[in-house]
Amino acid sequence: MKRIAMVVTVACGVLAAAEAGAGDATKCWTLSADDRLRCYDRETGRPTPVDRAGPSEAPAAPAVVPVGRMTGYLAERWGYDRSPGDEVFIVGQYHENYLIVRDSNGPNTLPYAPDAEGSPTYATVPIDSQHPEIKFQLSGKVRVADLAASPAGGGPEIADAFGVWLAYTQRSHWQVFNGAQSRPFRETNYQPEAIFSIHPQLFVKERAKDDGNWRVFNLGVGHQSNAQSSPLSRSWNYAFAQLGFELDNDHGQWALVVRPWYRLPEAPEKDDNRDLTDYIGYGDIRGTWRQCDWEVTLMGRGNPGTGKGAAQLDVSFPLRIGDRYYPFLGYFQIFTGYGESLIDYNWRQTTAGIGFRLNDRRSLVDGCRHG
Repeated sequence: MKRIAMVVTVACGVLAAAEAGAGDATKCWTLSADDRLRCYDRETGRPTPVDRAGPSEAPAAPAVVPVGRMTGYLAERWGYDRSPGDEVFIVGQYHENYLIVRDSNGPNTLPYAPDAEGSPTYATVPIDSQHPEIKFQLSGKVRVADLAASPAGGGPEIADAFGVWLAYTQRSHWQVFNGAQSRPFRETNYQPEAIFSIHPQLFVKERAKDDGNWRVFNLGVGHQSNAQSSPLSRSWNYAFAQLGFELDNDHGQWALVVRPWYRLPEAPEKDDNRDLTDYIGYGDIRGTWRQCDWEVTLMGRGNPGTGKGAAQLDVSFPLRIGDRYYPFLGYFQIFTGYGESLIDYNWRQTTAGIGFRLNDRRSLVDGCRHG
């Protein structure tokens, strides 16, 4: 009996100690269901789910969006939709990459350009060209450096506030159907450029996407030539600026890019096309609408003093069977005016072509499916 009494005494002591450490659970009786459970946990010392979780199971911190990120057509083109540094040394699209079969209403069979005295110098023999012909363009750019800076009014640093780019565009006209002349390349233009990009959010804050935003501010220098000998040689050097603005809404993405340029002076005896800007003007303006894989661009340029210039319409459309997605888009192009290529800078014609374009989409908007 003494042993049983000792056990009972010890058990009562343990229960009393437990009740003393547990708190008064009777205060939880009148609470609602959820509050009552939390009250019982607290009064009895029961660990909560967060308390029971180990260090590796702690809730993840919300993702931090890098400063200066934007969305839209122009943001994709210049890497502002991705994390800073993701675009460095990655080759991406600059201008469109395409291949079309095109025809002209008036081929230029006897190219000419003024000499140092202003007299026209013609090709030694007429160019025996046949139409239609193949026209294709290859264009890419690569970001080689990023520089960080803070906005003018203060605030978090933008990691890619300034960028250095190298770009290259090559456009060729191939007489692939001209078997009698061994299918020559009638004209190829080579165009390297160096570009210094400046993040617009250094100067202005981001607004709602349907209010319109400044997306691109670039400065650059370039060279374009056709690598031919006189009298067919054509070339020029230039400096340019590029300003891009965009508005996104339920009807698509709308972009406007203004690009003025200045022709760098050359010695008269080395200038193969001294009157070039009389025909191509001092800059161009491009307006683009994009919705999913549909894209329409209208380009215009001209010289108000001479009344000469050009316009070009480019239309891209999806190529799909059912939900299957293809890496190429259908492509249609119409050009009218002067300067479709350097050899034709002072020749007016209207051309039209249809073919394929490489799909450059880096991200998709809601409602666009790629199977």
